[in-house]
Amino acid sequence: MQDGKLEIGEFTDFERSTLNFITEWLTGEKEFSIKTSGTSGNPKTLSFSRKQLISSAQRTLDTFGLRSNDKILVCLNSSYVAGKMMLVRGMVGNLQMDIIDPTSNPLEKYNPGSVDFVALVPNQLKKILDSSSSKLVQIKTILVGGAHIHPELQEKCQSLPSRVFHSYATTETLTHQALRSLNGSDTSEIYSAIQQVSFSTDDRSCLVINDKLLDIENLVTNDVVELMSSTSFRWKGRYDNVINSGGIKIQVEETEQLIAQLLEKQEIFEPFCIVAKEDEVLSQKMVLIIQENKSDLVGIDLLNMLRAELPKYHDPKDIIFVPQIFYTKSGKLDRLKNKQAYIDFHNLK
Repeated sequence: MQDGKLEIGEFTDFERSTLNFITEWLTGEKEFSIKTSGTSGNPKTLSFSRKQLISSAQRTLDTFGLRSNDKILVCLNSSYVAGKMMLVRGMVGNLQMDIIDPTSNPLEKYNPGSVDFVALVPNQLKKILDSSSSKLVQIKTILVGGAHIHPELQEKCQSLPSRVFHSYATTETLTHQALRSLNGSDTSEIYSAIQQVSFSTDDRSCLVINDKLLDIENLVTNDVVELMSSTSFRWKGRYDNVINSGGIKIQVEETEQLIAQLLEKQEIFEPFCIVAKEDEVLSQKMVLIIQENKSDLVGIDLLNMLRAELPKYHDPKDIIFVPQIFYTKSGKLDRLKNKQAYIDFHNLK
């Protein structure tokens, strides 16, 4: 150990990150630096007190009814806040922790047995449902966060006996500030605030967060929402993911949701994203980047179908099939990397 950090060469980056964080916690560290993923702006490092981490973890334990000796599965990257907070919950709540590599399908080579709680990103849940779904039956509560949920993925959740929740969270608030149920009789598109959290909006219709527990006041986000009350909202998309095409402002995530529903009808389930391409006439034009599929649809046929079905001005002006869609290490869609790799690099016209 050097300067409080474990330096063991044969460990993976994940193992080192996990062991170093646990060591810091157990040796009484008072301040913790946590870096953002950089998916919605330049990556930055935030500082939180031990008290804030404990308060946040305890609130999650209370929200999901987790008690001493319950078992949780930790399979998120511990370099980021979601993985770190799973470790804190385990230590604060005196929980049993199974800690495994944060792969795209963490259950592929692991049989969890009976598990009370696990946190996953949508891409992990999709991979597990596609090839290891029987193992999910043994997990009581699944918390999904970090990205938007595809309609097909939500539909697959209906068959699970587990309770499945989708979280709204920011790194600035350590973890989830609101939850919605993805299955069962409580399935909803509306996010409801957790204890001591309330919401308002600014003049852009972006969410503003107040959290009495963590002493957070008027935290302004770039998440465009429809505010239902001071404790509930419907998420619409990112303010910085608006495409201005010929003076028409298009919310990227809302349009992706519509496209996903249309593709599902054609039994096309490949990952995709929408990005903006600079255009002399329109200022920006919308481009659909989709992972190459084996269907009979070719680009022009797909474009024609979308143009016929989507609301006016919300159809892609170009489509490009690619070998893979890129995601960040934390499992989020990496819209910037996809744009740089497939549009900026190739100078798509």
